[in-house]
Amino acid sequence: MKKLKRIISPLAKKQLKELKDFNQILYGTSRANQIYFSIKDCLQVLTDFPGLGYIEPTLQDYPQCFRTFFSIRI
Repeated sequence: MKKLKRIISPLAKKQLKELKDFNQILYGTSRANQIYFSIKDCLQVLTDFPGLGYIEPTLQDYPQCFRTFFSIRI
C-alpha cells in the first residue's frame, strides 16, 4: 500500500520549527527531538482519523463538531 504524503502549511512548519528551537534551548537537543517527533506522530494520527479531535467541547466549538454519522440501508 502506498503511503500518502502529508502536506503541511508554511505557517505550521514555521511554528513547529520555532517550537523545536524553543525546546532545544530549554531541554536540550535529544529531548527537543523527542517532543518534535511526538507532535509529528500525533499530527499523522489526527490526519488519518480526524474524528479523534476534541474530547470535550470548548467555548468556541459546537459540542457535536466531531461526531461521525453513518448512513445505513435496510
